[in-house]
Amino acid sequence: MTVTIHSIFNSILWGGLMALGLSVLSRSRWFLCRFGVTPLVVLTAAALARCCLPVELQVTKEVGAATLNRLHRLIDRAAGSPTPEPWFFEVWLAGTVMGLALWLPRYAFRLWAARNIPTTDDNRIQRFCQKYGISGLRVAFTPRVFTPCVIGFWRETILLPDTSYTHKQLDYILRHEYAHVRHHDGLLDFALCLLCVLFWWNPSVLICRAVAVRLCDHRCDTEALQSASPSAKRYYCRTLLEFASRYPSPTRQFASASLKSRFYLILYRKGKNRMSNILVMIIIALFLLGVSYLFLLQPAYQPEEQEYQTYAVEEAIVTLNYDGSYTIHTEDEEYIISASEIAAMDRELFPVQNKEGGTLQ
Repeated sequence: MTVTIHSIFNSILWGGLMALGLSVLSRSRWFLCRFGVTPLVVLTAAALARCCLPVELQVTKEVGAATLNRLHRLIDRAAGSPTPEPWFFEVWLAGTVMGLALWLPRYAFRLWAARNIPTTDDNRIQRFCQKYGISGLRVAFTPRVFTPCVIGFWRETILLPDTSYTHKQLDYILRHEYAHVRHHDGLLDFALCLLCVLFWWNPSVLICRAVAVRLCDHRCDTEALQSASPSAKRYYCRTLLEFASRYPSPTRQFASASLKSRFYLILYRKGKNRMSNILVMIIIALFLLGVSYLFLLQPAYQPEEQEYQTYAVEEAIVTLNYDGSYTIHTEDEEYIISASEIAAMDRELFPVQNKEGGTLQ
């Protein structure tokens, strides 16, 4: 199991394809109404695993792709080798440290600020807790947020915009947000943000995080509307639209695409997830994950082209010239040697390897 530049690009490629497909399915009315949320959770986990494990296994078969030759030449000019040299991990580490420095203090400040906001003594909150047998629920009204949200790890705080609510609106909002608290979605969001920082070079992780947040909202909508009548579901949707219309720049959960997918599940979803559907999605996810590690796309070897006639040797670079001679470049000098002279070199003491895996004949 190794990490190379090609396995990194392979991870971006496969992870991107899986993440884009996942994003499309999470907005599809047909898929949501037929399969529900659980199969999407399985596919999201598979896509995240592919994005976060950019490795090349021993069973991986290298497949040459001529379209990657330009990228390979760019890597050669920038790095000198497609192997995992120290500079690569240094760049990865530098990006991660910079991301943590930009994100972690702001997140800690928001967490500290939320913990210091005084909780409300609204009688409606107390009646809600008594109705559903909830103890120790922290709810605060604050003008610092524009949409209901949950912040924290294990002792989460529900933050509500400081505005007026009808009794029915507040009841549905608290049901939804308490579902987030019960499942510790604040901790899940922290873990997903941390993955985005660690794998900053892979945009597919951001797509997977967006889908995971949307799926959490789907699950909480389902729990908030459990055994609800059709009229109650329509009222819930109108409440979501009302909050979305209050702000010119809607947040992720109130974006138009997210609202559409939420409405699909609320209004048109019938019945529970079938175990057969879940098993089918698990098999598909494992199949895609396995296939993505079986094949590794690499630049196609094209020795007949002059631009691919550069070879790496021990502490030197050998270039094949048009007249059949070879130019050897070292740090101090360069000199020309004939084909017969270079063929006489001892291959064990002075191995001549093509950068793309071939051997100089």
